[in-house]
Amino acid sequence: MSEYNYSGNPTIQKNLHKNELQQQRISSAAAAPSVDMNRALKTVLEQHKHQLNSLSAIMRCDQLPFVAGSQSNIEALFNLLFQMIFERSAPGRSLLIHLKTKAELNEQQGGYQLYNISFHTNVLPGSYIKDLYKTRLEECALICKQLGGSFEEQFHSKTGCLFNIKIPGKLF
Repeated sequence: MSEYNYSGNPTIQKNLHKNELQQQRISSAAAAPSVDMNRALKTVLEQHKHQLNSLSAIMRCDQLPFVAGSQSNIEALFNLLFQMIFERSAPGRSLLIHLKTKAELNEQQGGYQLYNISFHTNVLPGSYIKDLYKTRLEECALICKQLGGSFEEQFHSKTGCLFNIKIPGKLF
């Protein structure tokens, strides 16, 4: 069993204390985002460490924004998305996951920049997956809507991108 590699944002791995101080400042400002998606992702990855190890997962992640919402909603969203990815991964192949974050140019919502977070993997897509995961996909869309964003599945895509989340937030 090999150890999974998380080669993402150094904020997640090295600067959690710095993030905690930023979180305190952000929480005290009424209009500022209050949830560090990087921290939520790290929590979810720790919960799924055994699965990541068994799949020989290699993960890369761009810096994720701070968003308005609850930590539990962000973690629930990540849990749902990663469960679908884990279940569809090919046996005998290392699972590759890359979360790409891109600011949507000239798009703002409620004073926050809109960010597109895309989940790229080596999981084979297929339109049948939409029917298989209908309930989970609806839950993901509902959580994104509660966070002021949107959710799009792309199982038909050949680009390796399975999911897109568009969400208002800020990078620090």
